[in-house]
Amino acid sequence: MSQSKSEQTQNIPGKRNTPTSLQTRLVIFVLFTALIPLIITSTLNSRQTQQSLTNAAEISLRSGAQQTANSLDAFIKTTLDSLRVESQFTDFSAYLDSPPALRSTTIRQTRAKDLLDKLGKKDTVNIISYALVDVDGTVLLDTLEGNIQTNESGNEYFTRARISDQPIVTAVTYFDEKTTIIVFASNIYNNNGKLIGILRANYQSSILQQVISNSVDETPDISVILLDQFNIRMADTRNPEFILKSIVPLNLVDYSIAVTARRFLNISREEQATDLPEFAAALKNAKKSPFFTTDINPNLPGEDSIAVAFLQTQPWSVAYSRPTSIFLADVQRQTQNNTLLVIGTSILVTIIGTLIAGTLSNPIIA
Repeated sequence: MSQSKSEQTQNIPGKRNTPTSLQTRLVIFVLFTALIPLIITSTLNSRQTQQSLTNAAEISLRSGAQQTANSLDAFIKTTLDSLRVESQFTDFSAYLDSPPALRSTTIRQTRAKDLLDKLGKKDTVNIISYALVDVDGTVLLDTLEGNIQTNESGNEYFTRARISDQPIVTAVTYFDEKTTIIVFASNIYNNNGKLIGILRANYQSSILQQVISNSVDETPDISVILLDQFNIRMADTRNPEFILKSIVPLNLVDYSIAVTARRFLNISREEQATDLPEFAAALKNAKKSPFFTTDINPNLPGEDSIAVAFLQTQPWSVAYSRPTSIFLADVQRQTQNNTLLVIGTSILVTIIGTLIAGTLSNPIIA
């Protein structure tokens, strides 16, 4: 029972695989031809979408940061202008220009005290006290009576006001271990132009948080941080517990200045800082590169996209941020859709390619 030559050839393993090999190659060729352009197009579209969203995020965040900085500037300027006008009230200058021994026995003290009380009631939520301070730093009159006769000559506001011919505002400082304040102060002069005292107003530091919150869009994932020249937080909408903590521990000189100015309590530098060196480095270069991406929250994973704007009235800065993942969510959705498209196309092309390959390869092999 001999086999024909053709039958023997068909029984050779290598020859038996020839139809399958040819058909497989045709299918692979069709897959590559169809999918490679699709994958390239999808990748380019994803990159373009990501770049577009990043550009839109930068514009949005920089606009928000500048708007917040403008709101803070407006608040500071308005309050300083008001204090300048108030410091020129004759009831204050008449009281301070009186001989010290006669101040408490004249009607001038009553009128000055009544005027202070009225000014202190302009904002009963945010104003802690209004006071008249003499040139030696002694509090003569204060709406918070416990401050009367205390000496504030060592306070930052007093030193700055004495050498300035304009009203001043301090950064956020500790009033006591639990209360933080900002201080507005303006010099008072007599008719001869002689400095006779200072009008001082203590505000709750939370007013800065209010100004920021009012200027921020009603978007729950927006975070705004107000920083002073040492990069110490003065307001933080996402983490208010970090207020009066620096981005990184200050050097010894700056730390000493911060303690003296009561921006820090007299505890270690590390306890009054968060460890965010990349954020600190980006802030240092923010005037050249005001938009960047880094981690600004030690309590939450993931990076934020941040824009920085600078105030005109003070050496302070605003860091306006939003989680980067939110901006890139559309890119992730598009990437998922592209992946599903490639998988679906692969299956469809495989089926069609198999049918076409069979149609082409069978006659060739036959």
